Amino acid sequence: MAKSKNHTTHNQSRKAHRNGIKKPRCFRYESLMGVCSKCALAKKYFPKLNSFPKHAFTGHKVNYKMLTV
Repeated sequence: MAKSKNHTTHNQSRKAHRNGIKKPRCFRYESLMGVCSKCALAKKYFPKLNSFPKHAFTGHKVNYKMLTV
């Protein structure tokens, strides 16, 4: 009995380029689906807090000494 073919990439590149290989769309705001509601509200209403290091936040409390600019 002859061995069977395991794998080939023949024609796959041509098929991919027929409609063009596109970059993934970048959205202005990332989805908050599946995120903890407290974190989602913080991200939505206080974007400045999201630009600081994570050790500035302990649990759900904010260490305001770390946030002074």
